[in-house]
Amino acid sequence: MSRGKYILSIFLSVSMLYGVAQNEIDALRYSRIDHGGSARYVGLGGAFGALGGDMSMIPVNPAGIAVFRKSQLEFSTQAIFNNVNSNHFGTSSSGYEGAFNLSNIGLVLSYEKDGVDWVSTHFGIVHNKTTTLEQEFAIQGVNDNNSLLDVYKDQIENGIFNEFGSNLAWQTFLIDSFQGQYYSGIPGYGQTQSNNVRTEGRISETTLAFGGNYRHKLYIGGSIGFPRVRYSWDSNFGETSSLSDSLAWVDRYNLSEELTTRGGGFNMKLGMIYRASDYLRLGASIHTPTWYSLTDNWSASMYTLFVDSTELTYDSPEGIFDYSLTTPFRASGSAAVLFGKKGLLSVDYTYTDFGQAKFRSDNYGFATENQTIKDNYVAGHEVRLGTEWRLNPFAIRAGYALQMNPYNKAVNNVSEKTTYSIGAGYRNRNFYLDLAYSLTSFKENYYLYSDEIIEPTELSFSNNRIVTTIGFRF
Repeated sequence: MSRGKYILSIFLSVSMLYGVAQNEIDALRYSRIDHGGSARYVGLGGAFGALGGDMSMIPVNPAGIAVFRKSQLEFSTQAIFNNVNSNHFGTSSSGYEGAFNLSNIGLVLSYEKDGVDWVSTHFGIVHNKTTTLEQEFAIQGVNDNNSLLDVYKDQIENGIFNEFGSNLAWQTFLIDSFQGQYYSGIPGYGQTQSNNVRTEGRISETTLAFGGNYRHKLYIGGSIGFPRVRYSWDSNFGETSSLSDSLAWVDRYNLSEELTTRGGGFNMKLGMIYRASDYLRLGASIHTPTWYSLTDNWSASMYTLFVDSTELTYDSPEGIFDYSLTTPFRASGSAAVLFGKKGLLSVDYTYTDFGQAKFRSDNYGFATENQTIKDNYVAGHEVRLGTEWRLNPFAIRAGYALQMNPYNKAVNNVSEKTTYSIGAGYRNRNFYLDLAYSLTSFKENYYLYSDEIIEPTELSFSNNRIVTTIGFRF
């Protein structure tokens, strides 16, 4: 195969070299919290802000550490089963991903004092898996309107040769030129599109906390958190020409992309719980932003199979970039009604302005990306409800959580999350065992490429979690 290809001395712009892997979707991913942790915490839907006395709520409201009456050691494991259904131009597909890992581990040391107003002080270290990032989904369908190659053709016509996109198409003859005009290898549409995506990773946080109990009336606490990010994204996108596309010289092609993100950060939290009466507790907490230092590594590869059975593969260079991300400030308020030792009802509310997330780097300004974050996201509201009833030595629990859509109404996306949970537990003086199940459901619009030309694919997520916790008091 020959073509009129001429040498162009075009260099990538700074934004392509440095900004290709960081965008508003990454900012939202690392700003949201799924509230993983102990089985009791999950069973009550995470509505623990005014209750305290649980390891997993210490990173949410550090005043909860001051409610402990004894020193305590616990650890939790979780099994996760995620299902994703997609609908792409009327064709449905599904994907499944499972994982088993440590959900939380923690130690609280309590020191009681007699005859003083501050009746006890508490120190603790807790490691929680706050967000699980394992997902797998498949997309397939026939597109009669456009192609990824249209995006690449438009970029090349404007002199943009992105080493991780349009240049791959140019080097593998998916875009060709003749007498100064550019042509797509799949010009007639009606092609079958497919995209298989697999993500792995987690956001986990180690928290150092301290707190004090004032006359069993006011509980205060503070903490320093050290979150860690481990994330990987693998995508295989392909298009196969329609048999009716007689002008196509490409039978099919496949774009493989990989991205890994690693890094860590720190944050600080302050909280209080006020025992208004034997039946009512009130709680509040504030979280500073998390200041992350992250490193992205990414690469891409293009494979082309031509109609004459010729094959061609071209690989991108390895991309690497260090940058900083500041997540939004977070504030929470909570209340709990206690029915003696028989049971309780609890509610938590959290405010987060996702539009305040910001990227920074010494090598790149991120002005466009930060403005997109501000334009696309709004203040997020989260409500959590929980109840527990005791049948000593057993307890039963139920919870509900709603994370409202963080996207601006002008953005064609819906990302409201609902979580239903149930749980049970056994407790005696020095030992406890808890079990919980939660189901989180949400939908999102996913764009295979530029949202300016393609309709979104609707993804429906169903995330199942089973958590088991064992703890010891001493």
